[in-house]
Amino acid sequence: MKRIAMASATPTHLPTYTQLQSFRNPAPIALFESCNSMYYIKQIHAQAVKTGLTSHPIVRNRIIVFCCTDEFGDVNYARQVFDAISEPGVFLWNTMIRGYSRIRCPQDGVSLYLAMQRMSIKPDCYTFPFLLKGFTREIALECGKELHAHVLKYGLDTNVFVQNALVHMYSVCGLIDMARGVFDTIHKKDVATWNVMISGYNRIKKFDESLKLFSDMEKTGALPTSVTLVSVISACSKLKNLDAGKQVHKYVKDCLIKPDLVLGNALVDMYVACGEMHVALEIFEKMKTKDVISWTTIVKGFASSGQVDLARSYFDEMPERDYISWTAIMDGYLRVNRFKEALELFRQMQTSNVKPDEYTMSLTQCVTRALAPGQSSPSSLSESSGSGDCGTSHLLTDPKSQKPSFLRSETRTDTHQEMKFKAFLTENGVNLLEKRFLPALDKMGKICHLYLNRDHAIFLHNLLNGDGIQSIAQFRKEALFDDYRISSQNEDRIAFTVDISLLHRALRSSVSICTEFGNGPTANRLQIRLVKKLPPNSTQPLPFLTFETKGYKSAVIQDVPISKPLSRAQVLELQTALDAAQDLPQTLVQVPDLNQLQNFVDRMRHVGDLLNVTISKYGDLHIQISTTLITLGAEFQKLLVIGEQADAPSEDRNLTAQTRSARAILRGDAQSVQVSVKHFGKSLQCHLAKPDCAFYGIAAQGACLTVIFQFFIPGSHQIDKSISLHCRLPVLDQGSG
Repeated sequence: MKRIAMASATPTHLPTYTQLQSFRNPAPIALFESCNSMYYIKQIHAQAVKTGLTSHPIVRNRIIVFCCTDEFGDVNYARQVFDAISEPGVFLWNTMIRGYSRIRCPQDGVSLYLAMQRMSIKPDCYTFPFLLKGFTREIALECGKELHAHVLKYGLDTNVFVQNALVHMYSVCGLIDMARGVFDTIHKKDVATWNVMISGYNRIKKFDESLKLFSDMEKTGALPTSVTLVSVISACSKLKNLDAGKQVHKYVKDCLIKPDLVLGNALVDMYVACGEMHVALEIFEKMKTKDVISWTTIVKGFASSGQVDLARSYFDEMPERDYISWTAIMDGYLRVNRFKEALELFRQMQTSNVKPDEYTMSLTQCVTRALAPGQSSPSSLSESSGSGDCGTSHLLTDPKSQKPSFLRSETRTDTHQEMKFKAFLTENGVNLLEKRFLPALDKMGKICHLYLNRDHAIFLHNLLNGDGIQSIAQFRKEALFDDYRISSQNEDRIAFTVDISLLHRALRSSVSICTEFGNGPTANRLQIRLVKKLPPNSTQPLPFLTFETKGYKSAVIQDVPISKPLSRAQVLELQTALDAAQDLPQTLVQVPDLNQLQNFVDRMRHVGDLLNVTISKYGDLHIQISTTLITLGAEFQKLLVIGEQADAPSEDRNLTAQTRSARAILRGDAQSVQVSVKHFGKSLQCHLAKPDCAFYGIAAQGACLTVIFQFFIPGSHQIDKSISLHCRLPVLDQGSG
């Protein structure tokens, strides 16, 4: 891939040539020191390009340092500058690795380190701390021991910063004995060394070892920080060791350590866990700053000790609540058998748009079992605010009963007598939708059409209104369902609009509940069907798409509100639009590495809004973005071509990408269109569906840019014809063709 960079006129408010040329003076350096945004960095960079100072070490270094270390920095932009340097020094390699750790991309950091090795750049005492700091458990297990060998190879095993990084790395991946082995070899331990080891024991729940280590630390005379104390107090809380907790609290007072928010929360949590609510409340009241964790800890403490009314008073005072806060107070009501209040709180939680977790849903099972049929209860757990903003759920205590207690106030009928749909999702269908396609489709847009017919289930974005990116995900019924049944007076075709995020949430919740509570001969049977219900405070029944997990003695229902099903004429219009969208471009080129394309677009999205895309019959894909200051481009050559293709003229071989593209367009061997960078980047989010390859093409007369994603049958390179996904990007300027 080749990059093209050009520049033109620059705004007058930017630094002048003289300023940039005199980088030894303090004033120009201050331009970077006062820089607080990527916008300003790009302006300075553009001016440097214009004045020919991009090769100046201070310019390059300052740009890369800002992008990699500042919270507003763009590491991808830094990588673009870094790649243009012929022989970067170890400082810049370290800075880039540090940037990847900051944005939690450890794999990219490892790749950069390997590239550093290939260029025979010797790492220093900063390389490994920056690299290992961002490691996840998976990366640490995969690369950790090999990198430890590199530390030994380069003689850095006695450097305390490197040793601390190794202890952290082994702790992250659970190899606590390896971490302790490195720890014991460190002769001059600083407080960071002790902190890393103590937190490592906490991570694997060896809290006794954490306390022993803190005792050893005190004997050495090392002074703990608030980070140390938080880790130790957390260990006391988990062990419910009040005596040790009081000693640490006394240490905080004696050393005049002013508790910050995190330390204050840790102390409150420790005293709550040990049953000392009066001390916890005293610390809580003295805290100048409180967050949702502070409030929730107090609520949970009173609720767990049976003082649910006191817990409720603090709960009502909370400035903000999360699902843990709601679960804590509901659990408190359940502990004292006040099920109606718990149920009412669950309804309030739904209307407040707070998403319950699996534990909260398990509490609702306790409620439904406790409120046996015949007892008075509020209306169903399935009720929400009526706005349809949240998916709804309820649990049937006995699926064999004719009229479950929690659904007595509902009217359940099939949506229109002439429209019926129900099916059972297969395990493969659940995996396809929950883990791959629904997350990808949610990136395309909030609302989409779900179109069901005798053979397919199809998700369609923007096919009728024509605004924005269009996406079509099509599944043969056997790819998703067993026992698929559909009927309507419109040739067994049903279509409606649905909120993708609600659909995904309902499916994910149903699967988790089914997995946790499913047992018996009908366990793990997840049914989906079209129903009609009478919502609260409504006189007209409304349609829902319902997920029902059927177990041996229980069933959980998740309702997703949908639109009124489309009329016969609207379905015909949708089918016509779908048929038109299936037309393929005459030439398609395969892009084998979507990540490479994604990285380039991520860098370009901050430069401008419009993207020029040129596709040739030679197998070339050229993308370019231009502003008044700079032009950036990327070219993929000799790609696999499907459809019309041609041989590239030999005389074009040494020309620039722009010139070759222009000449190919004049010959009729290429087409060019202009699309939104935002739309192009959004289409790349389809990688969440885990396609095996992607093809790009431009429709006839430059009507749209088409992206087709292909999927292989697992374990082979044969195309899975039961699944298809493609996007159509609207064209802003048809360019040339």
